[in-house]
Amino acid sequence: MKRSFFKKFKKLSAGAAREPQAQAALPNRISLGANGYRAAEWSPDRAYVYFPEIDPRLEMTSYTHLQLLKKARWLYTNIGLARRIVNGLAGFVCGGGLRPIPDTSDIAFNEEATRLFNAWAYTPGVFDVAGKFNFFTMQKKMYAHMLRDGDIFAVFAKAASGAPQMAFYTADKVGPYQCDKNTINGVYLNARGRALWYNFYDKITGKAKQLGASNVIHFGNFDSFGAARGTSAFVHAINNMLDITETQDYVKLGIKAASAVAYVVTTEGARAAPASGLAAALTEKVEVKDSEGKSYTVDQFTGGGSIPQLPSGQDIKMINDSRPHPNQQSFFDNLVRDISWGVNISPDILWNIEKAGGVGIRYAMSELQSFINDEQTRFKTSVLWRIYCYFIASKIEQGELKAPKGGEWWRVNWLAPARQTIDVGREGKTYSDMRSKNHITDDEFCRIRGKDWRSEARQRILEEKYKRELCAESGLSYAEVFGEKQNLTQTLEVNSNE
Repeated sequence: MKRSFFKKFKKLSAGAAREPQAQAALPNRISLGANGYRAAEWSPDRAYVYFPEIDPRLEMTSYTHLQLLKKARWLYTNIGLARRIVNGLAGFVCGGGLRPIPDTSDIAFNEEATRLFNAWAYTPGVFDVAGKFNFFTMQKKMYAHMLRDGDIFAVFAKAASGAPQMAFYTADKVGPYQCDKNTINGVYLNARGRALWYNFYDKITGKAKQLGASNVIHFGNFDSFGAARGTSAFVHAINNMLDITETQDYVKLGIKAASAVAYVVTTEGARAAPASGLAAALTEKVEVKDSEGKSYTVDQFTGGGSIPQLPSGQDIKMINDSRPHPNQQSFFDNLVRDISWGVNISPDILWNIEKAGGVGIRYAMSELQSFINDEQTRFKTSVLWRIYCYFIASKIEQGELKAPKGGEWWRVNWLAPARQTIDVGREGKTYSDMRSKNHITDDEFCRIRGKDWRSEARQRILEEKYKRELCAESGLSYAEVFGEKQNLTQTLEVNSNE
């Protein structure tokens, strides 16, 4: 009795032991990891995530940097969306160029500094070592290079006469070529992550040169505090853009193939008989003669239409192609949305503004303006301010510009291009009302329009003075020509009574 019981128990135990093995193929829905973070645990339901290095200095190897650079430039060269992202955002942020307005307490210094800087900044041959860009056209190009490549470098230089100049180098000019092993992609960092010098390399001459960080402006899209190099704005979008391009190529090839063959003639059973009727008319020139013996083609004779006469068993099938299918276009739109949000811009702005309603486009424009403000601040402090200070310091050192009385020659404000808007009339009226009620200053009102209030006030005074002098010369009163105008005191009194 006992022996038969143990035999039965062993058989049941063996089956129970084999049961988990049979269930092993099913997904394990219970987390049995070492902690409560399910995202940290491996799951057979998902692909393994491989990210070999989390130190920001080592995340991007020289090989990775080179491949991303090549692919980003290929996308920019061949794909319209990539060019739209780069050129569109550069245009939004820089426009016609941000302009410096010296802001020291010495008015005479401010005016002279402005005159000297404009004479230098507006002339490409004086400003740029290569003589291609001036201070204002450089801004859009430099920002575009930063977006495409990840970073760009500007170097303080001097002309043979000792005059200050700027030299610009793209991302491929700085790298680990012929460089110390302690550098990271051409950048030598100290223990605190600060760049000490950069390794510039010329592939044509094969020569390398190290420049100290104090002489270099490194403007980049840095993803983290410890990163040595910037990353391209396309880093998240390269695969999606390549997939869109390849898929569109296949769709286009299918459309072209379908367009090249308009119809097919099918035959049931036997071999196809010689073409006749419509088939013959489409494949060769068939002529007919009228009663007077004149010859005409079938198209001319029938007026472009005819009735096909086919042998028994033959049929004509027209090829109708529905590509691109709406599902394909929806798939493309989803990929573009991912690409657009990856650069922090609404896809309605970058891709298809037609689908956005009034409220949606206003919200997108509001987000765009916020992006523009942030990027303008970063561009001003990282690049433009250093270029301005380099020029002013050089002129003071050379004796061409006298230092301001109160010091602080580096103080400067920046005048940005006009704000982006789709409601010029409505917003203009709103800001005008706020200005008339002293809710905003003249400076704020003018900055919205991309203007300097000092220049505007000076121009207004010159215009008024010229009008009054012209009226006096003509023997007419100002009121007769231009009408009565409230003076400033009357305007303030009216506003205070409202």
